[in-house]
Amino acid sequence: MIAMILAGGTGTRLWPYSTSTLPKQFLRLGSTNESLFQETCIRVKPIVPYENMYVVGAEKHQEELKHQMLQTFPKFNLDQILVEPISRNTGPAILWGIFQIPPEKYHEPVVILASDHLIRNNANFIDALESAVPLVNSGYVVTFGIQPNHPETGYGYIKSGKE
Repeated sequence: MIAMILAGGTGTRLWPYSTSTLPKQFLRLGSTNESLFQETCIRVKPIVPYENMYVVGAEKHQEELKHQMLQTFPKFNLDQILVEPISRNTGPAILWGIFQIPPEKYHEPVVILASDHLIRNNANFIDALESAVPLVNSGYVVTFGIQPNHPETGYGYIKSGKE
């Protein structure tokens, strides 16, 4: 499995604590001494080796991304930090990032992760990811999240059909 971690947040949603120079994904807001970004990387380590982690981020955060990744995984290949040529929000970041994955890894399932989520039950999270692999290998796209109760232009809205 490949993990693509989106770390291009702009620091506007948790202002004034989160700023454009240090957005919330780089802050220590969880129950550990790691940032939310680092917790995301550590969270998937049981099923995604760091050699299969790719990080998509903004140029202005490139040094912070490198610093925090090397703190977490000292042997991490810094070429796997993908600096967006221009910031265009989540969808384009995912598509651009997918195109940066080397062709020899095209057969691997890819999980797209936000770098600023707080997930307290890592075991359940890993179980959910593992349970999705057979579906992904059968050609399905699997989404995880909380069930929405209304459309939200900032996040999108998926109305599911039959199970």
